[in-house]
Amino acid sequence: MLKKLQLIFLLILGLSSALLAQEVVLQDEFDNGDGKWNSGWIDAATATVSVSIDTTGKLSGKNSYKLDITKGGDVTYKVQRNANCPLLPGYQYTVSFMAVASKDASINVLFEIAGDPYTKRLNETAMVTADPQTFTYTMSSSENVPTNQLKLHFGGPQNDGSIIWVDKILVTQIPDPTLVTQWGRTTEGYGNAWPI
Repeated sequence: MLKKLQLIFLLILGLSSALLAQEVVLQDEFDNGDGKWNSGWIDAATATVSVSIDTTGKLSGKNSYKLDITKGGDVTYKVQRNANCPLLPGYQYTVSFMAVASKDASINVLFEIAGDPYTKRLNETAMVTADPQTFTYTMSSSENVPTNQLKLHFGGPQNDGSIIWVDKILVTQIPDPTLVTQWGRTTEGYGNAWPI
């Protein structure tokens, strides 16, 4: 009897761990350049920005992504860097990254489809300071979105004359824990009381 209970406990523990296991769907620390982040748009008519890989160990490792923004344009999306990041239904996604700036600045963080109508499923603003910080945002997906991108918008007049570094960008997915709606006990097992 004791061996059966131990086996059941191990099976439940294994199942719980599998359900909550994080899967990395996007990760970049810029050790291989900016290959995932060389797409996006910079409005040359209103924004002046120099983009490079900084190798001075500004954030989590030797390399980080550096945006030297002379002029950010009139709105945040005038300076954007995008990476493909499809979404699946029934998953919870967590976006995290490190950032620091030469002065107070902001980054608009989005899950947004690649083209018109630019539907957003995450829309947050990271307030970046001269002290390095890690920013983390979570959302749940209820639909299949193959054209979704993680977009970082660095534009806007609030970022004029600033240098912004980002690093350690990570997007993970787990089965959405909010989808479990029925908790209780089964009618099977010893004493008819296995908790689930």
